[in-house]
Amino acid sequence: MRRILPVLVYLALAVGLTWPAALHPVRDVPGAERTDLWDSLWSIWYFCLRLRAGELPVSVDGLLDHPDGGRLWVADPVNALLAFPLVSLVGVAAAWSILVIAHITFAGVAAHRLGEAVSPDRPWAGWVSGTLYAASPMMLAHVHNGASEAVGLGWMAWAAHRLIRLEGAPTPRNVGIAGMALGICTIAHWYAGVAVFLLGALFLLRSRARAVALGLAGALLVGAVLAAPVAWVARSLATAEDNVVGIKTDKEIATVRRTIGPADPVGFFMPGDYRSPDFRELSRYGEEYIHCHYLGWIGILAAFGALADRKSTRLNSSHLVISYAV
Repeated sequence: MRRILPVLVYLALAVGLTWPAALHPVRDVPGAERTDLWDSLWSIWYFCLRLRAGELPVSVDGLLDHPDGGRLWVADPVNALLAFPLVSLVGVAAAWSILVIAHITFAGVAAHRLGEAVSPDRPWAGWVSGTLYAASPMMLAHVHNGASEAVGLGWMAWAAHRLIRLEGAPTPRNVGIAGMALGICTIAHWYAGVAVFLLGALFLLRSRARAVALGLAGALLVGAVLAAPVAWVARSLATAEDNVVGIKTDKEIATVRRTIGPADPVGFFMPGDYRSPDFRELSRYGEEYIHCHYLGWIGILAAFGALADRKSTRLNSSHLVISYAV
């Protein structure tokens, strides 16, 4: 029951946060209308279409850039694979709704386990970490934006948890699981992969036991071996002469980076309907994207944790959660 209860609680939280998607998974898919939602749905549909035909999902043959087509790589191959059996059963829209609810649930459970691992003496640590991670404004912004790869925040917490487990017990099994978690997290979301590899490297630098150091190095190697071929394929397809990824001019890309990329420091502390930059004002096409890095009460808990654990040499759960959310 100890393992089942968090799953049920975070599933209920996920259903509540995405309501009424669970009731109407086709009509009320999670995400705003004028965002990346439809790109994500198209990518999943295209990926499944190619796999069902027994073909690699790397060319569009007129589905884009008609009639010439071209080469591409789906931004989120992990979710595309996870959706493959669902699409045949319930369709693309319902598959997306199920994926989003499952990801929020998984994020809560993974962060819950992470909180328990780094603060084993505090029974509430897992619940605080899991709830705030799954329901963080950043997670909800990703869901709102229909950002398929970004919705999978749970992969980061899972990988971090496996690294901590590996520190405590550097067995071959834990090395393999940690390496697999690192690889999956990286393939699902490259930015998240950078974060967990840096975390693993920090753990390696601070390790004093030879067995732990070898285990961490092994996990990092396994993760890199899993992710590197996928990264090479993605880069090759995205830079090929006939790729259909580069749809914006250099000038437009530069403009997007100046508006989407920067993070106003005020946004870390300002709650409510605060947007900086505000895409509702900047967009020429009525886009509804939300650029959110507000961490809500996690920052307050992190400050409290810092005061409570001043004499501890271990990072507490709130420190870790705020790091991953950033």
